[in-house]
Amino acid sequence: MKHSESEIEFQNFAARNGVDLAQSTPLQGLSQMMDFYHQVEAEGCQDSEHDMLLYEWGTYVWDGDIFGLGFVRQFIATDPSGGEAVVMSQLSLKYRFAPHPDFKALASGNRWMDDPSRFAEWRDFVLSSPAFLAVADRRDAEVELLYYEI
Repeated sequence: MKHSESEIEFQNFAARNGVDLAQSTPLQGLSQMMDFYHQVEAEGCQDSEHDMLLYEWGTYVWDGDIFGLGFVRQFIATDPSGGEAVVMSQLSLKYRFAPHPDFKALASGNRWMDDPSRFAEWRDFVLSSPAFLAVADRRDAEVELLYYEI
């Protein structure tokens, strides 16, 4: 897969698995992102440090104190024309929740997974994090899927 086509590829991947990302829970979204990472290779990414996953969470001021969490697949790819240029891009799946007092107790932070040999450790961190546990099965989020170059 070309990183520039990752948004549509990811949507199609999830749909083939019976998941509508726009209506998904964070648990479903995480599961799809992890499977997509393992099953769909990104062209031009030379090694594992050039195809990474990021988990991020926190309360942000987007029209109020919105709590959000997201899963990002970051690509660092060489120019397909054979040049020396490097293209950095991200496929981002974000969940935003209306303000609630329970969210204020959750810290903000992130965790990168840039070494496939540590994938299980990263996955276990995400699945056990208080922020993820607070919203894992909720369906009331505004869901955003976006691809962009950095």
